[in-house]
Amino acid sequence: MKQLATYICITMACLPASGQTLVDSLKNKLANHSSADTIRVSLLLDMADALVWNSPQEALTYVNQATQLTDELGWQRGKAYALRQEGLIYYEQSDPVRAMDRFHEALKVAEPMQDRSFEASLYNNIANIYSDLKHYDKALDHYNRLLTVSKELHDTAQTVIASVNIASVYIEQQQLSLGIANLTEALPLARAIGNQRFEMAIENNLGRALAKQGDDELALEHFNTCLHLAGQLGSDGIKANVLNSIGEILINRRQYAEAESRSKEALALAEKVGALEWQANAWQTLSKIHERQN
Repeated sequence: MKQLATYICITMACLPASGQTLVDSLKNKLANHSSADTIRVSLLLDMADALVWNSPQEALTYVNQATQLTDELGWQRGKAYALRQEGLIYYEQSDPVRAMDRFHEALKVAEPMQDRSFEASLYNNIANIYSDLKHYDKALDHYNRLLTVSKELHDTAQTVIASVNIASVYIEQQQLSLGIANLTEALPLARAIGNQRFEMAIENNLGRALAKQGDDELALEHFNTCLHLAGQLGSDGIKANVLNSIGEILINRRQYAEAESRSKEALALAEKVGALEWQANAWQTLSKIHERQN
């Protein structure tokens, strides 16, 4: 069974807007700011970012509104950010073709901006897709471009992202010690900047690497920490991924009833967010459980 990597996409980190806010707060801000201006575009994209993990279809409606408004305003930077956010939504829905198309279109739109940090973020997101397609050399090339730019700009957040994603590739290539080393270095940086999304991805990937090493106890500790963070953040897609990984460990322990419960929960969440690959993995885990039980 394939344990899916958690790659961090870069979304709203550089957009001048209200930042990470609760959905209800953003709805109030949108209701109170009806002017067709760049501030409204930023609010719409922040809303899409807040919804992408739990309600990707709803997130897409806000991105579409933002894209339409950027076209009306002729705001090139906003258009580039909207395309990147749209790409992320498709990526979270396991639609790599559309995601890659939007990321490349964002690169084209952003070219006159000469914003190295923004371009590096798009290389990262493109690299995520290369990683999923197992084109690891291309993925590592793009991730290392991000890492170089991030260190030059002293951007801790993007340095964490690059380190986590490089580690994910190493884990997929069975270079577990390198993967764990990168994750271990990235975890305190993520905590230092208070980014729970990054923590969540790191905990998930540490669980995966340790499970591959056969250290089920420590893997479960990291998976459960990730599950707690995903619950706090409302990240149903990540919860589906982690629950299925826990189910895998429980199968190995012959705890079939609990494994089935976890995998069924994973399937329901994957169906809720429309993540086809995670649905497939949950079905495969359930199939393995029934096979083991004859």
